[in-house]
Amino acid sequence: MADLRLRAVPVACALTAGALSGCLLYHDRDDPDVVLDAAAAPDAPIDARPLDAPTDAPVDAGIDSPRAAPTFEILAPQDGALVTHHDLVRIDGRVTGNPIAGFDLTVDGAAAPGLLQVSGLPVGGDCFAGCDVTFHWDADAMREGTHTAQIDARDDMGGLASDSVALRFEDAPQISFLRPAGEARGATVTTIQVGVADRGPGSISATLSIDGVAVQTATYLDCIAGCTLTRAWDTSALAAGVHTLSVTASDSVGHTTTTSQEVIVADIPYITQLNVIESDGFGTLEVEVHLYDAATDAWLGCSGDEFGLANVAMGNTLYNVQAWFVDASSRPLGVDQLAGRQLRIRVTEDDFAECPARPGSDDDEIADWEPIAASALPGLSTAHGDVLQLTTRTGRILTR
Repeated sequence: MADLRLRAVPVACALTAGALSGCLLYHDRDDPDVVLDAAAAPDAPIDARPLDAPTDAPVDAGIDSPRAAPTFEILAPQDGALVTHHDLVRIDGRVTGNPIAGFDLTVDGAAAPGLLQVSGLPVGGDCFAGCDVTFHWDADAMREGTHTAQIDARDDMGGLASDSVALRFEDAPQISFLRPAGEARGATVTTIQVGVADRGPGSISATLSIDGVAVQTATYLDCIAGCTLTRAWDTSALAAGVHTLSVTASDSVGHTTTTSQEVIVADIPYITQLNVIESDGFGTLEVEVHLYDAATDAWLGCSGDEFGLANVAMGNTLYNVQAWFVDASSRPLGVDQLAGRQLRIRVTEDDFAECPARPGSDDDEIADWEPIAASALPGLSTAHGDVLQLTTRTGRILTR
């Protein structure tokens, strides 16, 4: 690169009437790094560029772009596009300007603070060469009909550029099952809860059916924020197996949605009698009964204080109980979950982590059954080791 430092050379200047009228720069003509223009035009500036410098060096837009007024254009969706779900609405656009300080959203002429995310805008907002940006707008609260969304791109000096798009919102009702979550094991009464949402306006009707038979209909004036259909469901008279819940919802303009969910209704095994020899002398036994898969030794669940065995506190005492088995999430274990397995039953005195935790190394083991078929569990009535009596049955004893 050429040396830009000018060498010290003699200078001759003329002073006329107290004013400097011109100077003549004498230089070494053998020095290739200085180009002299002043001799021909004394008032012209001296061009001290290196001879090897390009005359049209580009500006680095990413580092030092010149200020430019913003422009903005919405690329997608097009006017009249249909929005049919309560999801984020995506708007793609292109913006130019430097710097771009941010964006504002108005809907039907009113401010709408629903512009959740902008992607594609670089740090510092330098879009001198143009930036493709994507907006995600949470439009759940928009009523059915056509609404105009306007996006303003602004710079830090108050400059604005705007574009808008007219979108047509139209929805069929949306339905979501909240309860039960696919199973009703051991529950004589469970709660059915179904959520219904619709942009409206106008009333919404919803009908709940169980195994194809309509059992409840409800009408709501407005479900834009969501409505809930609730019903108590008595499963005690139902056959064990899969049962189907379905809801059909219709809005005031005839849009209809039907959603179904299958629910397993199952009997659960439970303990009806328990007697152990074990005694700590204080009448504070915490007896737990644990189920394992005999083939894999995987822990399946347990029954303990919180699940019907709270009164089993003394040894050599026959207790009549209704104690059910639960998994690690305290959900009743169903006969359907145990079917086909070989089971091991282990009885412990819990000292630390209570059921539904599996036994720890510090828990005293009272008895460990030999493997039995799960099919034998509903009618078990036997003694083993220090357990004098363990009787089990199956049914739907719980009220959930």
